[in-house]
Order: sequence, then structure tokens, then C-alpha cells
Amino acid sequence: MKKVVRLVARILLPPGLRLRVNILSSYFRRKTILSKIRGKLAHGGKIKVIFLSSENSKWKCQSLYDLMKSSQWYEPIIGIMKQDADVDGTSEEIECGIDKAERFFSKHGCRTTRVYNVDNGKYCDLRAFSPGIVIYQQPWNIEGAVWPAQAAKFALPCYVPYFLPNYIFPGIAYKQDFHRLIAHYFVLNKAECALGESVRGFFDFAGDLQAVGHPMLDDFFLNPVGKHEQQCVIYAPHFSFSHPNNYSFVHYSTFLDTGECILRYAKQHPEMNWVFKPHPRLKIALKSSGAWTGDRIAGYYAAWGNIGQVCDSDDYIPLFRKATAMITDCGSFLTEFAATGQPIIRLVNPENKQPYPPLYDTYYNVHNNDELEATLREVLEKGIDRKRDERLEAVEAANLTGQYAAKNIMDFFAKEFGICSDLCHRQ
Repeated sequence: MKKVVRLVARILLPPGLRLRVNILSSYFRRKTILSKIRGKLAHGGKIKVIFLSSENSKWKCQSLYDLMKSSQWYEPIIGIMKQDADVDGTSEEIECGIDKAERFFSKHGCRTTRVYNVDNGKYCDLRAFSPGIVIYQQPWNIEGAVWPAQAAKFALPCYVPYFLPNYIFPGIAYKQDFHRLIAHYFVLNKAECALGESVRGFFDFAGDLQAVGHPMLDDFFLNPVGKHEQQCVIYAPHFSFSHPNNYSFVHYSTFLDTGECILRYAKQHPEMNWVFKPHPRLKIALKSSGAWTGDRIAGYYAAWGNIGQVCDSDDYIPLFRKATAMITDCGSFLTEFAATGQPIIRLVNPENKQPYPPLYDTYYNVHNNDELEATLREVLEKGIDRKRDERLEAVEAANLTGQYAAKNIMDFFAKEFGICSDLCHRQ
């Protein structure tokens, strides 16, 4: 009978009303789910937590996984989804991507399970894993059985975005259908909470927003960056360059204008350690758009390999730790690298009209190659960092330092589930 009712509802209810029904249903189920979790803990059970992962480079919750793994209250596992890079791939390519993800997480000491069936192209019902908490890291490429409305029937859907806030996109960050179904949305700071609350409408019955810091920055909190013995510069270009055949709703990248200039400068300064850390999609965008030929792309990447390191690793925090400066137009890196306290040379695309946080005003913002070369001489060659004090104050104000986000999230859950705090910290 229930299946018949659901089918009739799908047919008769318009999509917008159907979403509101899902939101309300998810909202009212939370008390029942919380009650079950508390009852399970009271009888000595553990909360099963499934982290959904769709791309290794987007895995930013290692510190939270580790704390849960060492706790007497939790049993975490990674649910490996179809990998984002394989969205249009063949079954063999998809299988290869999932295999790679399993090796990646094994190296990090994480248990994994597949939540995507390569044979039928569908996601598994998460109920089969009996989770009490489902943690998402992105709102896109989430569908079918892993959609939050499905998870909310038996677990608390929570969200820790893989990216740190950069340019201000309230609609993308807070008002997608995905966000309306999340029980707990963990954000960087109180300013993000205020922004999220300000754009939520009457029918946006999303759960609460919690300012906790970000787990990906926990490494800097637990192991502060020490003194650098050598100069190391990262060049990290984005893929969203302005070109008729390279569609993107953002216009971060300046690569077609600045890429050759930066390579030329790097060749002229072999005394510096150079790391080329392009966005994984840069090579694809250059080729598919026709902006560069395959030979030119190969030659450019090879040139960086001859003078420095070409980094395609999914683990880039160790790279950030040894860097003394970054040159970039990548959105998330502009916030993530700031936590190191080192100077950032921000390459500004004039077509990018998005508002940005005050933190960006403490970077060395360059708009053309003349400004770029002058800034490279001042910051890299002469070592003049005139914005240092202003930047460090802004970094602290943005909650990028001094926070152990994983512990903050664990403390929130402890309060939510009625876990005695003295037991919670005995790990």
C-alpha cells in the first residue's frame, strides 16, 4: 500500500511541492532517528557513519574519520561512489576509477565499501549499511539511492563541503535542493552561517548550520608549519579560462594570458624550487576547447617537468606545507593555502564578476602580465611581503587557524546524541 501511495504522489504532486513534502518528511523523521541513535548508544552500540566519496582530491575529512575511528562511539567507513572523472566513462574506466579510490583510502587507513554498482549503473540502497550518519562532501552528482531525501529516511544526512568558501555564490552554496534536505551543514565560520541564514526562504527547511572550521585545515592546527629552509613556489592554474568552446559558470582562470609568462619566469629563476599543480581538468579543457593543440599541451607540461615538479597527487597538504608562496587563480586554493600564512599572488580574470571575501584584498592581486612580473620580482626575488600582517589578521578572522574542526564536529555530535562529554574525550 505504501508503494502505491508513493507512486500516486510522484504522479500527482508537482516537483516543487514534492520537494517540500520531502523536506518536511525529512525534518520530522529526525527526532525518531535521534531517538534510535541514543538508544543504540545507551545499549553499548556504535553509530555507523558512512562518508560518501566521489573523487580522491575532494576527500577532506581524514581528521574527522580518524577521530571517529579511534572513538568508542563510532564505526566509520568510506562509501565509494562513481568517480566524478568517470561520469561519462565506460564500465572498464569506471571500475578502474573505483579501484584507484580503494587503493587511495587503503593507504590512508580507511575502510571502504562500494555504493555504486558498475554492472547496472545504479547506487546501492544505503540502508543496507545501517548508517546512523551519512556525510556528503558535494551537492552535485548525487542521485538515486544516495540522494539526501533517501538517506534521511533512516540516518542523519550531514554535509562537510570539500571546498572552502571562496567567491560568494549563495545560490550554489545554500539554496540547491540538496541543501534543503541536509540535517547538519558544517561551515567554516559564523559569517558563513549568517550568509546561509540570510538567503534561506520560508520553504527552505534545511537543518542547522554549524560554524566549526574545516577538517582539511586540521593538519595545520595539529602540526603548525615550521620555518622553511628553501624557497618553494607553487603555480596552480584553474581550468575555467575564457574561450568560446570552454563553457564554465565561473571565470577564474587566466591561463591563456598568464601561463606562458609564468613558465618563462620560472625558467629564468632556477634558484627557486618550482611546483606546477594544475587543476586536474586543465589539460582536458585546453584540448577539448581547441585553445591549444595536443603537442603544445604536452610540451608545456614537459617544460615544467624539466625545471621543477609536476604534481598530480590528490594529497596536496604536504605540498602546501613546504611552499613559501603560491601563484593561482583556483577558487578553493585561494582560501586553503591562506591557512599556511604564506603570500598568495592572485591572478584575476576580468570576466570574473563574482563578489569575494575580504580575505582576498590581503593577497597580491594582479590583472595583467606587467603587474604579474612586477609582483613576482617584489615578492619572490626581493622577499618583500608588505601585506603579511594584514593577511594574517584576515586569516585568523576567517577561522582558518586555531580550530580543530574534527573535534568541534565530534563535540557537536556528542551533545546531539547525549554522549557524556568526559567519556567522549576518553579516546
